[in-house]
Amino acid sequence: MSFNSIQRHSITVLAALLLSICAHAQNREPFKQLLAAPEFFGPYAFQVPDMLDGSICSNLYAEIGFDHIVGRLAGRDHKDYTNAPTYCVHVPLWTDRASVSIWGEFQEFYNDNEYVRQARGVNPEEPLKSSDTGTLYFSLDMQLLKESVYRPAIALRAAIQTATGDDYERARHYDAPGYYFELSTGKDFKVYRNWSVRPAASLNFVCWQVSNGQQNDALGYGAQLTLKHPVTSFVMAYGQYKGKDGRGDMPRVIKGRLNFHIGRWSPFIYYQHGFKEWPFDQYRIGLSYSIDILRYIRK
Repeated sequence: MSFNSIQRHSITVLAALLLSICAHAQNREPFKQLLAAPEFFGPYAFQVPDMLDGSICSNLYAEIGFDHIVGRLAGRDHKDYTNAPTYCVHVPLWTDRASVSIWGEFQEFYNDNEYVRQARGVNPEEPLKSSDTGTLYFSLDMQLLKESVYRPAIALRAAIQTATGDDYERARHYDAPGYYFELSTGKDFKVYRNWSVRPAASLNFVCWQVSNGQQNDALGYGAQLTLKHPVTSFVMAYGQYKGKDGRGDMPRVIKGRLNFHIGRWSPFIYYQHGFKEWPFDQYRIGLSYSIDILRYIRK
């Protein structure tokens, strides 16, 4: 079997597996007493996903970070706090046209109060300070069209949100799987010497389970602008999705990320501000490592 044939078969098998999981994502039944919407749950229940910019990661990439998140659901005088170590891994599938991505939190640690519990409809007798297993995301990213002088790049992401986080009674996670598909496009433009900008846009479809046999479907979009230099890069983005229930299911966020490139290492800082239906401010610091593993595979 040729190398190109192995590439095609690997991508086909992974895509079929991902679609199969999506088809059965609504079979797990969560508890029914709470409204499964991003406004009334913890910050990791189903965030507005970080978008692709028309390109996928063709390098072997690993990232670790630490989040500090401040919630505002019960008002600025009654904040709740979440802290979590995070991770992200991208692995190319023997080609620069497809990769697997895995990301999430190792464990979240939270501290809220009776006002936040009342706003979420949670039993006030539940402990106010505790921890829970983090959410795990898995995606297959495909480069549908590569960028050229006159043509933007186009990428497709098919992602699964697993039900690893299971603290439904305290309104931390939905305790049920979800999935989303994203189509993105973007293109680089040189502006001055080693500086370039990359505008990008995305459309996505998001789905998660809200009760036995019922799911919430949402359409969303995003816009992003990246300023790039060999030693640094800065990303600004806006994203949202809108569910069909119309009750706390239209989160909107703005995001910013500043990277410093030191060889294969890139320390970074990240900030995300949510509006009414994702009432959180997220702060992250982290470190990433990237290597062109395909160069060694091709030798």
